[in-house]
Amino acid sequence: MGTVSDTIPVYHFGSPELDVLHRQAKVTGNVYGSDWHGFEYVVDHGRFRTLNELRAGQEVPRSRAISEGEKSMSNQSENKNAAPKILTGCQLRPVLECCISHLTARDAELMQELSRIKFEGEWIMDTGVGYLIRLDAHQHPLRRLRKSGLSRAARQLISRAVWQLDIGMIHFSQAGDELDGVPVFDW
Repeated sequence: MGTVSDTIPVYHFGSPELDVLHRQAKVTGNVYGSDWHGFEYVVDHGRFRTLNELRAGQEVPRSRAISEGEKSMSNQSENKNAAPKILTGCQLRPVLECCISHLTARDAELMQELSRIKFEGEWIMDTGVGYLIRLDAHQHPLRRLRKSGLSRAARQLISRAVWQLDIGMIHFSQAGDELDGVPVFDW
């Protein structure tokens, strides 16, 4: 863990420290508590960074990409409440991180296979702790996933998350939490 400024911590994506932060901030019902409302932190994904904010009553932190020029976000700005500059020309949408056990064993094998194929690997990635799917990389990602053989349960979860949370990516991760009301597969 590092810091972007004196007040905003930086965590590496998939790190134990980030997992501990998420678990400490959670309260019953998979929702962040009011004590953590407004807490900001940066996640370094390797090729890009996101500024994340925990919001009371929400299951997923608010997340948006930030540019490298935002290293001094809050301390060197005259207006400390001003929002950081967002990368121009980008569509920023949240990422849902959930437990990999929401995938069937066959789904996990399929994600592994697809992540290794040249053109599929651009939108389905093996992160080392799970699989990240860039849903906004294709016009009809659920149709494409169905044709590839992804289970109905996984497609329903993705569809529900896109509809309810307007996500652009979903990360099925070993560090992610199990979502209420979603099938879990023990493999």
